[in-house]
Amino acid sequence: MEEAIKRSVGITVVLVVLVASAIFAFGLSSWAFGFLIGASWSIINLLVTVSLFKMAVLKKSKKDILVHLMIKFPLLYLTGGLVLMSGLFPAVSLLTGMLPIFAVTGIIMLCSKNSPI
Repeated sequence: MEEAIKRSVGITVVLVVLVASAIFAFGLSSWAFGFLIGASWSIINLLVTVSLFKMAVLKKSKKDILVHLMIKFPLLYLTGGLVLMSGLFPAVSLLTGMLPIFAVTGIIMLCSKNSPI
């Protein structure tokens, strides 16, 4: 599963940079940066969630889990909320940027040998 997540992140980064470049080329810089920020936020969120899951399964120290929880909930979500409320970027661009990691991860998981479907 870890290999699939790494592959998903790599493919998503390339896809997001290409899409953001195309959006930027059309003169929509705030949309392009909003898309990049939304994608970055969701990639970080996925990586922290996977890390938390691995730590819980492997019964790592509670201190490590607490540090990751402090990154995920107050820091990551507060930052996301502040960016959204700032109005610097269209809300739709931020939300649209959050989608590619889920689409790519879903496709990779469905196409893997260990797919439940």
